[in-house]
Amino acid sequence: MACRSAPRELSALPVMARVLLLGPASSIVALYMTLLGLVLEGAGRPAGDVALYAAGLAGLEVPFMLMLPRVLARVSQTRVIAAGTALYCCHLALLAPVAATPFVWLLLLPGAMGGAAILTQPIAYLQELLADRPGAGASLMALQKIAGDGVTVLCFVLGTALAGYWLVALFGAFIALLSMGALLTLERHKP
Repeated sequence: MACRSAPRELSALPVMARVLLLGPASSIVALYMTLLGLVLEGAGRPAGDVALYAAGLAGLEVPFMLMLPRVLARVSQTRVIAAGTALYCCHLALLAPVAATPFVWLLLLPGAMGGAAILTQPIAYLQELLADRPGAGASLMALQKIAGDGVTVLCFVLGTALAGYWLVALFGAFIALLSMGALLTLERHKP
């Protein structure tokens, strides 16, 4: 009986809507990883700068991840995910315009703050959606990744066909912000 009810619970509209709305948050991370080398090398920066930027962002994310429990004591998890997504979107959208300037290094801070939230909190959020079903969170994370990968492909195909890498980043940021607005609205009207 429990085995038959699990797929029903996983595919329930309130659960599935939240999973799909979290997809674009993971897509902006995938877009960043795809675009970083293309954008920085396209701006004339050496491969060493690409490696330094990626390492700097990853290194700065760790202290922000460690600070998140204090933030979560005062702010809801959904708002933390939304704020992290907004910060990461700023980082992603500004990467191409400032890639050739020294200001590119300033993007590490909002990128790391946003990355700390969107790399850690969706996992906990998804686990809590079906808290009484151990292991269901892993299934939901797989669905979120599929949704995010779909958004990543869509942004990359449309952006490169129409203009270039900067438009890919803008599409990704726009879709992610739109989905976070929808997620916040869903949470506000949660019974």
